[in-house]
Amino acid sequence: MNLDYYKPIPWGNSIPLSNPYAFSVSMPTIQSVIEYEEESKISKEVVKYAYPRIVFHPYIEQVLDVASVKLNLKRDSIFLLPDLRSGKIVSELSKCEVEFYDFHCFTVAFITDSKKIPDFYAFMKHCGYTVFDREAEDLLISLGLKKHTFNEVIKEDGDEEYIKNILIYGYGKSEIFLSNCGMNGIYSGFQLVKNIQSKKKRELFIIYGWAYSDSLQIFKKCTKEYIIIPDVSDTHELEEILKKRGSDVAAIYLETVSNPVIAVPDIKKVYDLSTKYDFLVLVDNTFATPWSVNIGNLCDIIFESLTKYASGQGDLMAGAVIFPETTRISMSSIVEIEKYRVPLYPRVVKRLAYSITDYKSRIEQVNSNAKKLVKNLGSMIGLKHIYSVEGNKNWDKIKKDDNSFCGVVSVVFDKPVESVYDSLNLPKGPSLGTVFPLVMPYTLLAHYQELKSEEGRADLEKAGLFYGLLRISVGTDDSDLIIKALQ
Repeated sequence: MNLDYYKPIPWGNSIPLSNPYAFSVSMPTIQSVIEYEEESKISKEVVKYAYPRIVFHPYIEQVLDVASVKLNLKRDSIFLLPDLRSGKIVSELSKCEVEFYDFHCFTVAFITDSKKIPDFYAFMKHCGYTVFDREAEDLLISLGLKKHTFNEVIKEDGDEEYIKNILIYGYGKSEIFLSNCGMNGIYSGFQLVKNIQSKKKRELFIIYGWAYSDSLQIFKKCTKEYIIIPDVSDTHELEEILKKRGSDVAAIYLETVSNPVIAVPDIKKVYDLSTKYDFLVLVDNTFATPWSVNIGNLCDIIFESLTKYASGQGDLMAGAVIFPETTRISMSSIVEIEKYRVPLYPRVVKRLAYSITDYKSRIEQVNSNAKKLVKNLGSMIGLKHIYSVEGNKNWDKIKKDDNSFCGVVSVVFDKPVESVYDSLNLPKGPSLGTVFPLVMPYTLLAHYQELKSEEGRADLEKAGLFYGLLRISVGTDDSDLIIKALQ
């Protein structure tokens, strides 16, 4: 346990501390969050390390600087992609005219129309077709622009099979594909299902519950038709839609525990409906993890962002697409996922193999801490809303045992969020799943543009996403430290 995480962390510092591969960044005040969202000059100067799909790592920027000179291309119009295949996929999705160039082991994409740059970048971000820190670092070293890699603990003999076997231990017998990030896993699985179901003239996707914003973008941008059902308290609305459109539905996508309001759908009922109407069920299980729930026989694909709890260290990007033994997708179709998957980089494999080793025991500690936190929050003065799986009947249907819980808890205070957040001595920044706690002003960071309009704000509040909602990722440290900081 590092007590430095319970002291003020300056704006722009990496989280985890002093780690060049950190996937989060300290945003200690609400104003710093707003500056970040507004892309202010000071924010660009201060924030160098942030979530790698959203903000390009300094190593990536350095490689792009070199590439622009070597290839004689305008710096602001180029992007770095894992390979030519990835570039072509993003070009097709974004409908951009692109020139591609080989650059050592990567592909550089030059966007010929500057107005289309935001579209190209958005699909890179949402679908995970990007290059991350360790890959760029190795290239810089090979070019003589960097001397050595950051010293980190790895499992020297760690490989993908080792990682997959740990996941199989939790999920049961299954086919598993590892990807360079969680969103690439989701996009790859989605595209696989879209291809399968379009042959049956099934092209309607249903998002059941309030899903992660980037996941929603895939369905909004890449489907012919989608329906969002925010309320999962019962299946009435879903059943009514299926009565009218059941034969059109390709799949239902849901999160075991929805982000950030910690709602739990009745997955058993959804699966029964999928049997009746012949559609597939896709589940993101990142929040619940394989150690807290049994869902393998209730869906066709499980997604997990291994960036989060599976790693726990907050210093790598990885994802998994899991096909349970009972999946209704044939093996001949499953292998088609390779058309869209970006594999894990070998150095990431060795780091993840090290950090995932104690996955189960870490989650047991996280669950215990989260239970204790929720119990204390219930008696804390000044809280308007508490979101957790405590007492949720749908959670009780899928949890593995009475010790199962969710390590994410969201709260809304009955006072201005600035007065709470700004003075809170806990790590504050985007993402979750680290061994230390991490507090994120979720609605501000994930739905900033919607908050700017009265209509958007009202829609968010209907779903429980209030302006001042704080999402707390509970780590393995003593939960009394979080309780004390909140008090």
